Amino acid sequence: MQIRAFSVVLGLVAVLSGGCTRSDPALARSQRAVAVLIETRRSLAESEKIVSDSQAALRQLQESDYDLRAAFKGLERQIARVRVEADRTHVAAESVRGAARGYSDARASDVKTIQNEELRQAAQERTADVVARYERINALYVQVVKSFTAYVRDLDDLHTFLANDLNHPALQSATRWLDEAQSSGEALRDTIRALSAEVHTTSNVLSPTPVPATEWNTADTTQPVPAGYLRSGG
Repeated sequence: MQIRAFSVVLGLVAVLSGGCTRSDPALARSQRAVAVLIETRRSLAESEKIVSDSQAALRQLQESDYDLRAAFKGLERQIARVRVEADRTHVAAESVRGAARGYSDARASDVKTIQNEELRQAAQERTADVVARYERINALYVQVVKSFTAYVRDLDDLHTFLANDLNHPALQSATRWLDEAQSSGEALRDTIRALSAEVHTTSNVLSPTPVPATEWNTADTTQPVPAGYLRSGG
């Protein structure tokens, strides 16, 4: 009974100390926007890793000096991962675009209610800056999706060629296209990094607790969400 009574007291203390307070809708909306951007960057880091792994599989196949079957199987696995990631990135691009539109529209609507003309104008200018940043993110996402499409096409062509003619002479004859696929993968990684940088900058503009770029290594997908951030949906 004493334990139960103590639990009740703790519950009352939590309520009286702010447990029943509700977050301001505009602040909660901003936090969700930041959380979406953080999760987006985490996802982009994973995308870059998958592309990097596929490039490594291409190199391993090119450097194989005996049985090509194991290296080819490894490449097939990586190509499958790239295909899945390309589809997921396309969906993510649409999702981020929709979330950005919803956030920007709601923010602009709120800003219109500010009665002080100069303050309202300052808020509108800030909102316009955020809208421009989201437009850059959307444009970069389009580039990433296009680069993924080009890379998948190169990988699929190589797969078809080698699956029908898996031997060293054929591999040697495909050197040019293997090199082109490597270049295509590198171009894709460049666009992913550019998008990731813009996402990071925008999340810092919106966040009350900006995170230094050095704390976000795009090659490391195991990092926890930095302190002070909510996960998307939180």
